[in-house]
Parts: sequence; structure tokens; C-alpha cells
Amino acid sequence: MTRSSTPDSKTLRLHAPAKVNLGLWVRRKRPDGYHDLETVFLPIPLCDTLDIRLHDGPDVLTCDDPDIPVNGENLVLQAIAALRHAWGTRAPEQGFRIHLKKRIPACGGLGGGSSDCGAVLQGVPNWLGLPISHRRLAKVALLLGSDVPLFLQPRLCVARGRGERMRSLNWSLRGNMVLVLPDVRVSTPWAFQRVKPRGEGGGSLTRLLRPALAHQRGLPDGCRLNDFEPPVFSEYPILREYQENLQRRGARLAGMSGSGSTLFGLFSEIGAARAARREIRARRTIAHLLTL
Repeated sequence: MTRSSTPDSKTLRLHAPAKVNLGLWVRRKRPDGYHDLETVFLPIPLCDTLDIRLHDGPDVLTCDDPDIPVNGENLVLQAIAALRHAWGTRAPEQGFRIHLKKRIPACGGLGGGSSDCGAVLQGVPNWLGLPISHRRLAKVALLLGSDVPLFLQPRLCVARGRGERMRSLNWSLRGNMVLVLPDVRVSTPWAFQRVKPRGEGGGSLTRLLRPALAHQRGLPDGCRLNDFEPPVFSEYPILREYQENLQRRGARLAGMSGSGSTLFGLFSEIGAARAARREIRARRTIAHLLTL
């Protein structure tokens, strides 16, 4: 998956991939108000695109999606501000003009804003020849958002803590993914207020997932891969229906990404994946078919 390119000598183009949480366990609520998580994180070929140029003026963000804020609330501008602070006197005197082409839906559990932020933190210093150590970038990323460190080097990995403790997984993941994008927006703070932490016991998410992904055996009965599913499915029953649709059509793994509302199904057979996508689209719901 290409991360950056240069359409011309003065423009940096960054491709910010979406992610799917193949599993997401909430271990406990921490004294600082955050939660300790365990998640298996998979970048997928659905990307936002950022075109960045220097210009004589302030930092400016535009976006082709009118619902996306383009002020200081946006993580892209927060990333630029953080880079300027890290560079200090080395920061360019010119401003950044950034255009964001959105393809990752907001509030869907796919990490679009965090990915845009991570792409800027990683790509802009290299483009300008003003490198910042990965260790410092990781600290900056975590201050901007719990998901952002995962997008500095997007890869299949398991993440723990707030998401800052990552370990790459060398699993061979092949197949087809149906990505379901319902017309439902789930607030992440709302979901965290309602999720029930499972505690520190209960085994390992990676040991549970790997056999299922490798076709060795299915998931045990009653197993839950995403701890946000009970409160979110209770509030939005249509999401459970889509998950059951994917399972009925033969997905070897089907679940919700992040705190929702996007659902995914992993299929071994392309025909089954296409049939599942057709059935979901017949309900006037957006569904993509991705090759992994």
C-alpha cells in the first residue's frame, strides 16, 4: 500500500489507509480516564488522500466532504501544529496548504482521522528533510489520539495499553473482505461510557484469532471478539443483522470495527463474498469488496 508520492515537485501526496480491528477487547478503565485495550489492527486498502503544498500564508485545510471540520478541531491541523512545535526554530516560515479527499467515512470505527494525522506526522518531516525521531513522533502521536501511533507505520499488529504498545504479526492473511458501511454514526465517547471491561484475565486475543484466520478452527461458541458489540448492537439492532448476514453467507470471521458502526466479513471464497455484498447492497447500504 503506497503511503506517499509526489504528483509534482512542489506537492506531497499522502495516502492514509483505513483500519479494521479484527478483535478489540477492553481490559480495564485506567486512573487517567483512558482504557487499557488489546486489539488486532489490520490496515485495509481504503484510503483518504492528502495533497500538501507550502504557500505564503497561514496553515489552511480544505476538504471535499463538507461535514468534516477544517479548523483546529481537525487532527491534520493539530499534527502540523505539533510538528512545528517539535521543529522549533527549524520550522518552515511558510504555511501548509492541505487538501483532504475523504474516502474513509467519519464515525465508522475505521480510524480515518487518526490515519490522516499519522500520515502527516510521518510524511511531512521526510518530505521537507526535517526528520524527527520515531520515538519522539510516537510520543507526539499518542498525545493527539490513542489510535494515532498505529498509523505511523500501518501494519498488521497487536496493540495494547492505549494502543501505544505494538507488536507486528507475521500472519499470512489472504482472502476477501466485505466492508459494510451502514448509515449509522456511533459516538466513541458514548460507546466507551457503556462498554463493560472484561478485566485482565480471559486469555489472549491473538491466540484466539490466529487459528480462525488460518482456517484451523472456528471461534468457540459464545466468543466475543469486540467488547463494544453488546452496547452498540443493543442501541442499533440493524448492525447485528448485518453481522448475521455476513455469517450466514459464509464469512469465517465477521464483526464490528472499533466502536462501530462499520462491520466486516472475511471470506475465503470470492463468490460468497460477492453474494454477501449483493445482499447488503440490496438493502440500500454501502458495501465494499476488498482483496487482502
